[in-house]
Amino acid sequence: MHTYDDLLSKALLLNDKERALMAERLVSSLDPGYDINSEKEWQEEIERRINEIDKGKVKLLSWNTVKKQLR
Repeated sequence: MHTYDDLLSKALLLNDKERALMAERLVSSLDPGYDINSEKEWQEEIERRINEIDKGKVKLLSWNTVKKQLR
């Protein structure tokens, strides 16, 4: 099985038209809702929340407390 780096190095040897066609096919194969920036954005959100917890800016609740408040 080829690795990403193997495939990329071979793809870069193609002429412009072939690379453009390959890029178009790859992009069209993605899930329509896929957002390349979403992973980075989620990681930033996770780090922001951890910082808030570490600095005591938020109050954490136990699962039992949350369940009681929902009733």
